[in-house]
Amino acid sequence: MKIHLMLHARNLPNVENVFRSLHPYAKVSLRGANEPDFSEFLGRTETLKNNPNPNWTTVFTLPYQLHEKQSCMVDILSENKTREDAFIGHTTFEIGDVLGSRGSTKVKRLSRGGVVFARVTKALENSLGIFFLVLSASELKIKSRFRNVCNPFYELSAKVETIGGFEWKAVLRSPYVKKDNNSEWKWDVLSIPVEHLCSSSEDLMVKISVFEHMKKGNHILLGSYESTIEYLISGANEKRSLELKDENGKTSGSLLATQASISGISSSTLPDYTENDTLDRMRSEQLLVPSNDMPVLTNKSLRSVMFEKQTPTFLDYINGSCKLNLIVAIDFTATNGNPMEPGTPHYIGSDEEMNDYEHAICSVGSVIAKYDWDHKYPVWGFGAKINGEINHAFQVGPSAEVRGINGIIDSYRSFFDTPVVFSGPVLLTEIISKAAKNAKEDQNKAAKVGEQSFTVLLIITHGYVDDLEETKNALNEASEAPLSVIIVGVGKSGFGKMKFLDNFGETYGKRDITQFVEFEKHKDDEESLLRATLDELPDQLVSYFTARKIHPLLPMVPQLEMYDQERGRSSVENLEIARVMALV
Repeated sequence: MKIHLMLHARNLPNVENVFRSLHPYAKVSLRGANEPDFSEFLGRTETLKNNPNPNWTTVFTLPYQLHEKQSCMVDILSENKTREDAFIGHTTFEIGDVLGSRGSTKVKRLSRGGVVFARVTKALENSLGIFFLVLSASELKIKSRFRNVCNPFYELSAKVETIGGFEWKAVLRSPYVKKDNNSEWKWDVLSIPVEHLCSSSEDLMVKISVFEHMKKGNHILLGSYESTIEYLISGANEKRSLELKDENGKTSGSLLATQASISGISSSTLPDYTENDTLDRMRSEQLLVPSNDMPVLTNKSLRSVMFEKQTPTFLDYINGSCKLNLIVAIDFTATNGNPMEPGTPHYIGSDEEMNDYEHAICSVGSVIAKYDWDHKYPVWGFGAKINGEINHAFQVGPSAEVRGINGIIDSYRSFFDTPVVFSGPVLLTEIISKAAKNAKEDQNKAAKVGEQSFTVLLIITHGYVDDLEETKNALNEASEAPLSVIIVGVGKSGFGKMKFLDNFGETYGKRDITQFVEFEKHKDDEESLLRATLDELPDQLVSYFTARKIHPLLPMVPQLEMYDQERGRSSVENLEIARVMALV
């Protein structure tokens, strides 16, 4: 599976001097967890002249797996033609952190000033083709005082959904045209993958904005035109003029698309038709348009490809802001031995040294926790005597929820300062049923406000399961909830009954929600541990929602993603930058 990474920045400092302008660009490298000293150079963005608030349109493509810890290193520099490019700042984005943030957008502060935003979206498995566009402009109403010369450029923007509604995001920017008269301007052909144009809007709208290029970077908006891909394609065939409107709604010029087409689409993405549907009929209805002897999609069939035929994936739900809720359940039964004795699973030797329970929490829990927006997690225990009574589902620590992985560890360690007696038997039914109830309630609450929720129950245990039949029944019932159950067995027990729970649901025609892993086999290889524990989670999430015909929500980005060069930064973005300055 592949993903797309996009960047923009705000308030970049002028690291040159007052006599030199800032011309920022970003260099991006990918680093995996297993090779911290090795990084793969992915490329660099375009350079934006005289712009401390760059909206780069370059898109980087990289591989993605839930269990892999990947980081993108971003260097921001200012281009200089006479000497070495000036260094502005450096930051690193872990892909899981970006995807787990609301709107799959993460912001980082640079040490020398300014902030950088990273956004991640899913790359489609099959190409929707490349959109080619050739534009010319005429009768532009120039706004600068140098009215005898105008060097215009245009931006192509996609319609994206934000928390506050739909907004426009620039995805393609043309070079400016040097012209010594104001009669007509022609731009060379530009191209962009279709998925970058319309990945989050079912109406497949695009926007063309024409700017007057200014050397100082304060480009002047001359006018804009909103359309659909389909209308641009048909307009190019009919030589139809497109009327530009300025901010006051007045005509400010006209555009002509001399070429607008999509080509290079993968045949596997073509929508399914009945035997009576022929290529001739599809062409006659403008479902397919021939270009260089290749079938090309227009909006009518493109919409079905993007929003009907594509099989939903884990990333589709995450990009649609589906929240993962983490619940940690810890085994406090007597099978663990005396926690004061070295060598037992619960033994805590020092603050720096982690036992197997803590190791499993930090390794597995930290990955899942990235996809939980508020970073607050319930911590439960089972199998201990509290106030003289055996309890199989109790709260660990003073709070119903704790913040961050460190909060989980602190609650776990503080539990040993309370009067608790390890007991038994090992019963999981109450924990599973309680988690399933919470998962259903969270999803119901999310659905009421147009959101989605899925819960992961991480059970860390040492003992055999003593209520096997009851546990099977509880898992069968829990398969109807938006829930995955990951069981990590610590110690060197046989875990025969635990292994039986793994994948047993398929035998009974139920959704498989269980994954069991022996910690001892993977404790010295974190990548192997994460792969073993998290490999089935994406399919388990997708199977729950698709079985109920619950489709992924359209990708939604925070309003802080938007920036209007003419009007300045939005208040939402100001608040976010202030928050980052205070917390990062």
